[in-house]
Amino acid sequence: MIRFALAQLNPWSGHCDANSDHIEQAIHTAHQQDADWIVFSELVVTGYPIYDAVWSLKPAVDAAVTRLLSLSHQFPALHMVVGLPVYQESGAIANAAVVIHNGQVQHGYAKHRLPNQDIFFESRYFQPGGGPTIIEDRGARIGITICEDAWGGASVEPIASYESVDILLNLSASPYGIHKQAQRLQQFGAVAQACQATVIMVNQVGGCDGVVFDGGSFCLDKTGQVVHQLPHFEPALSVYTWDPASPSETVGADVDPMAGVHAALVLGIREYVKKSGLDRIIVAVSGGVDSAVVAALAVDAVGPEHVHGLALPGLFSSEGSIADAVALANNIGISLDIQPITDLVDAVMQQTQVVSWFANPNSVVEENVQARIRGVLTMAYANQQPGALVLATGNKSELAVGYCTAYGDMCGGLAPIGDLYKTQVYALAQYMNRATIRIPESTQTKPPSAELKPNQVDQDTLPEYAVLDAILMGYIESGQSADQLVHAGYDADTVSAVIRMVKQSEHKRHQAAPVIKVSARAFDWGWRQVMAS
Repeated sequence: MIRFALAQLNPWSGHCDANSDHIEQAIHTAHQQDADWIVFSELVVTGYPIYDAVWSLKPAVDAAVTRLLSLSHQFPALHMVVGLPVYQESGAIANAAVVIHNGQVQHGYAKHRLPNQDIFFESRYFQPGGGPTIIEDRGARIGITICEDAWGGASVEPIASYESVDILLNLSASPYGIHKQAQRLQQFGAVAQACQATVIMVNQVGGCDGVVFDGGSFCLDKTGQVVHQLPHFEPALSVYTWDPASPSETVGADVDPMAGVHAALVLGIREYVKKSGLDRIIVAVSGGVDSAVVAALAVDAVGPEHVHGLALPGLFSSEGSIADAVALANNIGISLDIQPITDLVDAVMQQTQVVSWFANPNSVVEENVQARIRGVLTMAYANQQPGALVLATGNKSELAVGYCTAYGDMCGGLAPIGDLYKTQVYALAQYMNRATIRIPESTQTKPPSAELKPNQVDQDTLPEYAVLDAILMGYIESGQSADQLVHAGYDADTVSAVIRMVKQSEHKRHQAAPVIKVSARAFDWGWRQVMAS
């Protein structure tokens, strides 16, 4: 029988001293709970990701190891499995796990499989590891892996070398995705069955820029069933008792997909604000569903007293939209200023008439002037509030096809729903209204509109969102070609138009605020395209 403490922490990238404080607290807790082993997440000492900062962190990592060795002298019976970079004399760095026991670093393991897609650039920083690391304790053979090592399949190294272990530890920094936990359970379950071993996976929790780590650490028995589960989206420490003579009962591991999206976005906003040293959020609320959802997410992240709304109606803003903005502010408890922009728009448009090349400004000029004035005022308001962050309110559908204005409604330091398609935004709004009405019903039922010209609706320019999003998901998430999409049943002209809009809008996405990643291919992380193509 061996008692494993799973330490699911929220490390702060590059802040080794603060991370060491949390590690030390977890070690004390594990000792109080009579744990024999404590397992942390990948690169817990430095936080993950750390990008180029890894090259300058060696002194801080060395200090953390010294501190851990001192703790190990206090608790000599406790095996500490800690993720950290190991700096070699050759200049190479390993993404490693060390086992500290009885005051010494007794074992080390270097990550084999170094991913280089999406948010990962590991081969830029690390050298791959060599053979497996297997430790014997109380008659059990315990193997160590790090994150991606367990995603290659049972026949691929290093998993192929662990067929004889009883317990396989995995230190992970695995980002959240809408279906990621199900994928983890399937993948690690296959590993457990192939190795006929208990799998213990400890995942990081917290946010780093637009990346959210959801925790959800777990233990699987040799059949791949979940026998121990830690919570999602919050730090936790829990002890699992491995006893081959007494099989553990399985536990439920289902997560409502939209609940996960909501929790991820709230955590992402909260972490970005906290780790940026900010304390206030500004949202331009138009009466539409996107800005309403963003404002409500901000309230869930930092509280209504730290969120302020700006309603900036123009000549074409409907009374219903202004009423919806006011109702939203009342529902979620935020302060709201209403500042009409018609006079400012008129002043700018009058100025264009004295410029020779603006003799006959087209309709797009006036539409974009409205959006850009809103952006100017929102950013100006934030400048007046020390520690304020403007949240951009664009969704993934808009970012994909360019249905957004550069230097206008794209203004902001973070785009919380920039990885959610419009149809998903509506689904999230419904989820957020599950207990009480927060997003006004009329906001969700009226035809979506930018309200930049008379009687405008989004579908004047775009296909119905259900069709648009289906095409975008196929093209962006699944990498389907135009021919494949047409073969799947979508209209050829519509597919061609959508793909053309996606390509023409690449330059906007290069200037957009970072999004909070919830999909497999988020703009700014998993999507790299040529701007002029």
